[in-house]
Formats: sequence, structure tokens, C-alpha cells
Amino acid sequence: MPGEKKSKRRSKKNSEMEDIERTILSEDAQKNLKPSFVHSGSTLLNLVCSDSIKGGFVKGSMINVIGDSHTGKTILALTCLAEVSNRKQYDDYFLFYDDAENACNFNIKKLLGNTAFERIVFLSPPSFTIEQWADRVRELLKEGKKFIYVLDSLDALTSESEVELLEKQIKERARSGVTLSESYGTEKAKAISQMLRTISNDLKQTESLLYVISQVRENIGARQFMPRYRRSGGKALDHYSQHVFWLAIKEVIKSSKRNMPIGQLTQVKCTKNKVTGKIRLIEVPIYYSYGVDDIGSMVNFLVNEGRWKRNGGIIHCPELNFNGTKNQLIQFIEDSKHDKSKLKKIVWEQWNKIESELELGRKSKYDD
Repeated sequence: MPGEKKSKRRSKKNSEMEDIERTILSEDAQKNLKPSFVHSGSTLLNLVCSDSIKGGFVKGSMINVIGDSHTGKTILALTCLAEVSNRKQYDDYFLFYDDAENACNFNIKKLLGNTAFERIVFLSPPSFTIEQWADRVRELLKEGKKFIYVLDSLDALTSESEVELLEKQIKERARSGVTLSESYGTEKAKAISQMLRTISNDLKQTESLLYVISQVRENIGARQFMPRYRRSGGKALDHYSQHVFWLAIKEVIKSSKRNMPIGQLTQVKCTKNKVTGKIRLIEVPIYYSYGVDDIGSMVNFLVNEGRWKRNGGIIHCPELNFNGTKNQLIQFIEDSKHDKSKLKKIVWEQWNKIESELELGRKSKYDD
């Protein structure tokens, strides 16, 4: 009977999905993943952070995402909040977005969906000084709330000492026409360091996540052995961050119908990782009207690694029993939760294969 055949096919698919989840969970258990994680919204970024597709950003920590304008920093952060909004295990988390730059004008409901739009608290007014931001975070910690707090960005914040000095300069200039020469550049770094030092333990206790975005700055006068770019805020950001990511645009993505930009391929480089200790780089497509393309990034990864072959415009995917263009493949995967779960498993296997090839193969110095 046709109905019986459909039922059997559905039952087989459900069984295969359960097998995939059990395999992944079993592998995670073998790795004894600790601490627990907040999903980043990108499967590849999860792997960068923890070598697990179930991983991501460490609960009870701070992360720092650095990049120039239009690299996708804000969309990446909002994607994390949207992912958390749609997962039941994070129902006890409060989600905050602090637009210190006053520059986020995305159609949030269209980009992230109704669930995220209703759950995320967009702070108004946004923080103006580091001290105001610190007070907000401390108040949440004092209440014992679990939260994810995105600051966008740290560079937009001033400090109380900067405000006081500016007022003093204005008065002095009006009186004598002379500009004061005091330097307050170190005051901002000191305020950040003090703030992070006093909240780091409370973040861990509440399993909250502080997501700090920074703007990239050119390192003027850098010598040959020095980095070309830097961030403001002093060394405290690097010291207290569990993960540090640098973003850069690799290429602009243009429409196949019209020669106009619709997004970009963003490189995400993890330069500090206190979970695996590894420096890794991935590429993530980010579209203006869609956001982070998780499926597209995984398809690109498997093609670039040679796991799936591409002949002309056709991609051959033996594990999914599918041959077609990239757009056809993505639509095929989107139409089935089963195929998306299977795609993640394939990516996870390929990632582990790469990591195993990078092992030294040396016997531990401290084995008995």
C-alpha cells in the first residue's frame, strides 16, 4: 500500500536521524566536553571553538569579536542571540543587545524571526560610558540572572574621565583659547580592566556570556615585526576573553541575476582559544537580507576540502544521494531536517579527519 510505504520511509528517516544524534552525542561524551557551551549560530564556528558541533562559546565567560566595518560582526552576534532564542535549553537566559554605536538599523523581525525579536531586549538608551555598561552588567550579575549580553561596540563607549576632561577643555578653550594637553587614553583601558576583573568570577557562577565587539584599528607606526592592526581597550580584553576572533572580508558575493552585491564571504580567525588552544580559520557567507548562511558555509567547506567533488557547476554528494548546483543542493537540504542533521555529521567527520592529520603522533611524555 502507498500509505504503508510512506510510513516505512518516514520511520527509516527518523531512525537514521536518531542514530546520527546518538553518534554525535556519544563522541561528545567521549571527549568529556566541559564546560558547557552557548551555540554560536554557525556549525563551523562551533567546531572552531570546541571541536564539536554541539559546542560554541563557553558559558560563564567573555568573548571578543574584532573587525573592520561591514565584516559582519553585528550580524554574527545577532545570529547567536537568535539561535539561543529558538533553543529550549536556553529558555532561562535573558538576552540583551546594547547598541552603543546607535548604528543597528536592521529589520530584526525579518532577519531573525518573531521568536528572537520578542526575546531580545534592545537596551534603550544604549550605554554611553564604560562605567554605565559595567553597572548594567553588575546589576544583572547581582540579581543572579543567566544572560547573554552583546555590546556593540566597546569603541563607542567613552569613560567618565574622558567626559570630565572634555568639559574641562571646552571651558579652558573658551576662557583662553588654549587646548589642554593631558592624555586620557590610558584611563579607558584602566576602566575596562577594572570592570572585567571584578565581574569575571560572577560571569562563571551564573553561566552568563559577555559578547564584546571591537573595531579594528590600524597600528600607525608599526614596525616590520609588529601587527598591522590592533584594537583599543588595552590588554585586559585579551587576558579575560575565552575566545578572540578577528573578522575580515575575503570577497563580495554578487547576485547571479544582477551584478550587484548581496553579501560577503567573511573570514573568521580564532586567535585565542582557551578550550582547545588551537588557532583556526573558517569562511562564512553572510547575506544582507538573510544573515549567516550556516548550510552554505558547510557546503563550501566540504567542497573546498575535496569531500564533495564539483564538476563545472554540479556538486556530487554521495552521502545525500544528490547531484546538482549549489543552490539546488542548499534547497534540497533546507527542505529536510534529516538531511541538515546528516550534513552536520559529515562536516563533523571531515573536521575530525583534518584535526587527526594535524596530530604529531607522538607518545605523551607523561604516560606511565
